[in-house]
Amino acid sequence: MPETTHHTRIQWLPPEMGGRIQPPTGPRYTATARFAEDPLDKQFSVVFRLSPVQEANGPAIQEAELGLLFPDRMTEVGPGLQPERLLLVHEGRRVVGLCTIVKARDVEPSSATAGTR
Repeated sequence: MPETTHHTRIQWLPPEMGGRIQPPTGPRYTATARFAEDPLDKQFSVVFRLSPVQEANGPAIQEAELGLLFPDRMTEVGPGLQPERLLLVHEGRRVVGLCTIVKARDVEPSSATAGTR
């Protein structure tokens, strides 16, 4: 059965706004996130499969495929993952990025988890 992944665009916050010194360097980045309107205690664990930084976008904006670290939470979280919805990406309590859902797409399970292990 196909799984759903979500194509996203992440704007990494600069250190003066509480963000990172530089964007994550690996192809995989695991963090917590929450919908922008939700309180801090509504975070859920996510995995981003990061695309290389496009110089045209600047180093602070990066494309990524979003998946849940614990896919069994998709029933609870999945309905909210709609295009143009904003997620706050956290490292602990600190917000390090603003993630916008661009679109959802169905993929076969083997390719949805490839690169996320």
